[in-house]
Amino acid sequence: MNCLNNNNRRLLGVVLKQQNNFINLNRKYFGNISNIASTTRLNNENKINYQTRTAFNTPRRMKQNYFLQSTGAIFNEEVQPSLTSIITTPNKWYPYGKFIYQNITSHFVIKSKLKALDRTRYTKRAFLKEAEDMFIKVNESIADGNKHQLNELSSIQFGEVVEKKSGYLNRNKDLKFKWSCNITGKNLLWTRAGQIKTSAKSSTFFAQNCVEFIGTQSIQVFDKKNNLISENKDQPFKLEYIFERNLASTPSMWRVCSSTDYNIGEKI
Repeated sequence: MNCLNNNNRRLLGVVLKQQNNFINLNRKYFGNISNIASTTRLNNENKINYQTRTAFNTPRRMKQNYFLQSTGAIFNEEVQPSLTSIITTPNKWYPYGKFIYQNITSHFVIKSKLKALDRTRYTKRAFLKEAEDMFIKVNESIADGNKHQLNELSSIQFGEVVEKKSGYLNRNKDLKFKWSCNITGKNLLWTRAGQIKTSAKSSTFFAQNCVEFIGTQSIQVFDKKNNLISENKDQPFKLEYIFERNLASTPSMWRVCSSTDYNIGEKI
């Protein structure tokens, strides 16, 4: 009986030892999993935070549906009067003074809000350079029939107007269009910042800048064998493009929202 008990004790000791080893192994294994999970979670959080911090310091564009967009309202529909007209017409002095005041105050509102939003250092010079690049890419996209790139550079309303008015998606697939330009001047005509509706019941802070581009443009048409079949070179143009940006939430980037040739206020 004692012998049996001793054997049972030895057997029980072996089982307990195996169980302890198994428990220790599980603790080590699951401890490693927990550490890996924690490390992965922290790495992912750091990666997300890093992406959030750096996304707006790079020229990378983002999809339309990532952005809070306006309903297509434009702050300023009036054209700036000429200096001669202002001087010779005293009743225009007050409206022009108000126009200049709105430009100055809006500039500083945009500057402060973008700095607080995503640390963007907004300057007129930097904006005009970005606006010129976007102007070129938008028109190249229309010529190429590149809807994806156009959507990344413009608002939903602008993309719809371009599609309906130009018919760029319904062209002969055997033909290839190439657009190019030489910009000789660009001017910031007006700047506005304020509340714009994003839906019937809500609104948020937006900025809009209107830029006038002056230069010449050329359009070439090639067949499917890449032979030039038509060309219209160095045609002068003078176009106004309106750029919009959300100042209240991220992600936030400048996008084309209207233009002289594709006015979102026109009925198609």
